[in-house]
Amino acid sequence: MKIHSALILITAGFLVNAKASDQMLPEAKIEARQEQENACMDKEQGDACEFTNSDGDSLNGMCKIDPPSDVDGQLMCIPIH
Repeated sequence: MKIHSALILITAGFLVNAKASDQMLPEAKIEARQEQENACMDKEQGDACEFTNSDGDSLNGMCKIDPPSDVDGQLMCIPIH
């Protein structure tokens, strides 16, 4: 019974740690977001743009406000799919 309880506590500890790490953005994602913002500097919404993603791929996109519902949102290069 003690071993079973210990396993439950260990598993619960891993779940708590996993949830905390899910909330943090890896540095690569932060850098990619900055690339998207930089690609639209001195541009207007709807202008064409290009940026390098976290995998090193060059992507074409369009400058849009992110998030779309935010009037004061940041203009970012959103990839065209």
